[in-house]
Amino acid sequence: MALQAVDDEPRLEREPAIHIRCHLPSRRCKTASKFLSFGRARKPENQDARRHHAPPRRERSRRGPRIHLPECAEDPMRIEEITLVVPTRNEERNIGAFLTSLPQDLPIIVVDASEDRTPEIVMAARHPACTLVRRPANVSEARQLGADLATTPWLLFTDADVELPPDYFERLSRHSDCHALYGPKLSRDAFRRYYLGFAFAQRIAHRLGVPAASGSNLLVRRQVLETIGGFDPELSCNEDSELAWRIKRAGYRVDFDPKLRVYAPDHRRLHRGVWRKTMHSLLRCLLLYLDLIPSRWRGHDWGYWSTAR
Repeated sequence: MALQAVDDEPRLEREPAIHIRCHLPSRRCKTASKFLSFGRARKPENQDARRHHAPPRRERSRRGPRIHLPECAEDPMRIEEITLVVPTRNEERNIGAFLTSLPQDLPIIVVDASEDRTPEIVMAARHPACTLVRRPANVSEARQLGADLATTPWLLFTDADVELPPDYFERLSRHSDCHALYGPKLSRDAFRRYYLGFAFAQRIAHRLGVPAASGSNLLVRRQVLETIGGFDPELSCNEDSELAWRIKRAGYRVDFDPKLRVYAPDHRRLHRGVWRKTMHSLLRCLLLYLDLIPSRWRGHDWGYWSTAR
């Protein structure tokens, strides 16, 4: 299978060995709205008026219908049943090593919004099951676009600045009886204590019933993702945790495997300040979980990406 590229930008000259497709499905995600009211509303006179005065809820928080999943722990998922979705922006120093470390028969969709050589490196890697999509988008839109293009029953979301250990997919295949799964991100070199502390916090939060998922290590059944409405396109960060909360609230099973690890060789945001990164994650996730962030602020990253690209 030849590497395929899907391009929303003006067509550039490619090597003749690469087949280029130029079509994309339209975005299916709807923009959520925030309804706020102040003061005391007049009491409705009847039930119809009460329904008229009630503010509509955001569609993404509604419970979707449950789907039947067989309990088949003895029947692990196969590599061809998983599509790896990777959003990239200016990852030229990481993407090459990331792609060469993946299994050759693993379907991959790279959604790229780079201004550096990232797309050229992806094309040069010539991974036989890789599709490159050029689209200026935030991380939520990029993850959702990759999910829309995928056809496999499982979707694995990760980032280009991580490393997957050799036994990763063997361990992943044991979790075919859940609806969503996530694991920790650790480090083999710098900031090891930070990553271990974050993984410990993930375990505690999960035991308390609050999934603390990371988009660098998140597996979701595609049918579940479609049922709950996909990623929130307004969010420019914390889209991973917000998705896991909606999956959990809809009644689906979300698992955490502390031994399903990925490793971070790139610590660019931590170099700007460990406490800044920690407080940003804690404060924003708490406000997002409690639905206290106004709609006009949901799309702002609060400085998370702006100086790290």
